[in-house]
This record gives sequence, structure tokens and C-alpha cells, in this order.
Amino acid sequence: MLKNVWPILAASALLTACGDGGWNLSSSQQGADNVSAASAAQSNAAASAVSTSSPSGTAPTLLASAPALGVQVPTPASPVVVAGAKVKTVMFIGDSITRGADDIANTSKTFRGSLFRRLTESGYSVDFIGSQWLLPATGGDPHHEGYNGASIQSTIDRIATMLPAEVAPNVIVLQIGFNDVWGPREGIASRFGALVNALRTAKPGATLVLCTLHPGRGLTEREFAVQVPGWADLTAKIRALANASSTDNILLADVAAAAFTPNDYFDGVHLSQLGADKFGAVVYQTLSSVLAR
Repeated sequence: MLKNVWPILAASALLTACGDGGWNLSSSQQGADNVSAASAAQSNAAASAVSTSSPSGTAPTLLASAPALGVQVPTPASPVVVAGAKVKTVMFIGDSITRGADDIANTSKTFRGSLFRRLTESGYSVDFIGSQWLLPATGGDPHHEGYNGASIQSTIDRIATMLPAEVAPNVIVLQIGFNDVWGPREGIASRFGALVNALRTAKPGATLVLCTLHPGRGLTEREFAVQVPGWADLTAKIRALANASSTDNILLADVAAAAFTPNDYFDGVHLSQLGADKFGAVVYQTLSSVLAR
């Protein structure tokens, strides 16, 4: 445990609810069987453990969450197709920040819902793809590849499952690393570089959007970098990889540079709906430039 850092940060992976389902090539290619199975998995997730914020200097408390009674579940959106426009497929790969806990009341939220809304309201034809199914609280497309507890290495190990030969996303949005930065800082940057290389090898035709990670609650980027050196190393590596891309197929969504406030957080790291919207707004600026090509 790092001293003087929100203790919940070290347990950022402990939102253990899973929305595992069969592989969804795209919303438009799915039958009712896959959606029904995923919906059942989503309902089962309500009984999983969620992490809560703790006062500084104490260990985080894990609570068993009761089913989210009375929570209205939005209807999944179909791929939005603008007349004459080709639908672009987007895959989100990440940890619990990408997945969210939108299926449980009063917990953290994913940025995928507000991002989908921004894109479709701006006229982009998009289809989010992935084998996992969790509908954002704000609605949208439920498919993703976000896994609670995911690390850089576990994401490398999962590439063959997430990206089989028949799956060819136009864009991959990568958000990963929170479950790596609390330990020794050695090797974090090189592991992330290996992940990017593995993704490029698996899907050389996809554009990669690399997301830096927001700082901890109540801390500026500079303050968090001092307290969590591994986060500083990872942030620098992500920015360097995006800036070094000579083919414009690796782009940066610099979430770390955004101005987050304490109200943007559910706990020390996971985001409230306000924070998820802010995260999504940063990703939108980069992703929309790709989709416009």
C-alpha cells in the first residue's frame, strides 16, 4: 500500500462484477440468443462485491451489493447508420474504468455511454464491438472488452480471445494500467509498449487510441505523479508512443491532462457519471477525428 495515497487506489481492481458473455462481432450481427445470455449475466453481476472509498490511512472496505432494485435499465442502442456513411467498428479494451459498474446502483460508471451519445449526436456511424456486455447507465451500445482487475499483462494474455481472426475493428480504444501502477514501477512502461506492439501485430489495420489515466481523486496530475511514480512512468510512455507514431495509426486521448474535480469520482479512482462524461469527452475529441477520415 502506498502511503498518503487514497487507499482505494490499491483496490481499484476490486469491482468484481462481470458482464461476461459470448463474443459479439457487432450489434448489427447479433441474434437474440447472445443478447439474452448477456442480459442474464448482467443481472447476476448485481450480487458482486464493490469497493467503497475509505478515509486516508485506512484499508478500503468491501461490501456485498444487493440487487439494484428499482433501477431503470436503458434499452441497448442499435448501431447508428447515417445515410451514405460506412459504419465504423470501435473496440474498447481496458479494466474496470472501461467496464464500469453501471448494472449496480450507486456505483462507478463507464465512459462508453456518454461517448456513444456524443458520437451519434454528431452524426458518426459507429458500432461498439466486443465479447463483453454491460449497458451503460446513460444507454448506448453495451459491447466492450473491459475486465475488472485487468492488468497490462493480463490484457496481453487475452488478445487472442478478444481479437480472433474474424474480428477486425476499425479503431481500438485502450485504457489500461491502474492495476499496475501501485506496485514497483520497474517494467510498467516496457509492458505497456509490449501490449501496444501485440495489438498492432494482431490487427495492423486498426487505429489505436491510447488513453492516459486520470489522477486520483483530489490530486492534480503533478501531485499524483509524485505519490504514484508508476503512474507517472506509464503516462509518459503513453504520450511518447502516441507522439512517435509516424503513420498516424496511434493517437492520444490525454485524459490525465483533463481538469477533474472530487465530484467526478465515485471513490479514489473510479468515476461518477460526471467523471465518466468528462473522460468520454476527452476520448471523443480523438476518436471523432479518426471516424471523420
